[in-house]
Amino acid sequence: MGVAFPRPPGLAGFALTWAGRTLLAGGAAGCVTAYVLAYPELAVLALAVWLVLAGALALLLIGPAAGATLSLDTNRVRRGMAASAVVTVHETRRGAVGVILQKLGRGRGRGRRGFAVDLPVGTRLVTGYVRAAPAGQVTTMTIALPTAVRGVHTVGPAAASLLDPFGALRRRIGLTTTETLIVHPEVHDTSPAPSRRRVGHADLDGGRAAGAGLAFVSVREYVQDDRRQVHWRLSAHAGRLMVRQGVLPPESATAVVLDTCAASYPAGERDSAFEAAVDAAASLVVASAAAGASVHLLTTTGGAIDISRGRMDPTPALDLLAAVAPSEQDSVKRALHTVAQAARRPSAAVLITGTAREKASAELFGLSQRIETVVVMRIGAGMNTARHVGRTIELDGRDAAAAVLAWDRIVVHGAGAR
Repeated sequence: MGVAFPRPPGLAGFALTWAGRTLLAGGAAGCVTAYVLAYPELAVLALAVWLVLAGALALLLIGPAAGATLSLDTNRVRRGMAASAVVTVHETRRGAVGVILQKLGRGRGRGRRGFAVDLPVGTRLVTGYVRAAPAGQVTTMTIALPTAVRGVHTVGPAAASLLDPFGALRRRIGLTTTETLIVHPEVHDTSPAPSRRRVGHADLDGGRAAGAGLAFVSVREYVQDDRRQVHWRLSAHAGRLMVRQGVLPPESATAVVLDTCAASYPAGERDSAFEAAVDAAASLVVASAAAGASVHLLTTTGGAIDISRGRMDPTPALDLLAAVAPSEQDSVKRALHTVAQAARRPSAAVLITGTAREKASAELFGLSQRIETVVVMRIGAGMNTARHVGRTIELDGRDAAAAVLAWDRIVVHGAGAR
């Protein structure tokens, strides 16, 4: 929806340029010199300078009247991928500055006719240029957005930057409201954790399931149960009705725990190591979702997202990872306890942390007794190594690419680790 150019009260939104400050200082110096030396010609020159500044102010006060809208070609983008904003300006009145600039530029092959548009993106500022158009016409400007930094960034509000023909004054006028750009982590190609789960007990009738989704574990005497669960062969042998008793098997899923404690990452490269850890977590989540497997993402600051089997949409998890930041809070044990106590225990658990966390494998000892595959992925300074620490696989990588490569080689394809 278009937003009309507001008229700031008084001189709000105005600023002197370097040329304007020079003119202002020159005019003041000329007035003082003319008074001290009784030199009227200098007074006339100083008056001319003040008239130039007054004219510049008047031209900018009679500014354009227009509406503008801001839109993004996408609200979500992977880090480093292209994204752009479109500012559409609809001028209902050109304004004095636009008319004068058009006349100054006509027939000379040069002369910028229009105004600059400044667009804040997070903590950065990008600038584009809108050319003047006849009243009633629409002008569209596309601005490339910076996406090198992961995060949730506020885009806008866009502001017009008007410069008078003398280059002495600049006026900034708000144009639009804001939009939100979510920059997701970088994702490396990998595969989900393999499921090597074994059936605990075979069915006495030749291995058939005790029911849809049930794993057979025992039999008991019939007590008004579903007759489809009656074990007829055993009932004939026992002389009374016996039924199969089964339980839902543990879900084949991966729990990804991202350690957000800043102290877990090497001090010399804390920011880069943490970003690599976020990239590694995103890679595992996307791989699991793409394979249609369930994945549970937890951060040690309390964030949690579950992607159920078959959804194949990792967007909620990537949104969570886009906003995550290092914290002073160390809650790894609490997050691992949450995984261990889950109603449907995962088949694989991965703790992604930094190389400064030296006892990560010991913290996972309890999980390794309950979960089939337990992995510690430590990212930061050091060698790319892989080893077994008890029943836990420990992978050390200098960056996300190295850690994910070790995951593929050791965990997915089962290569040996020392």
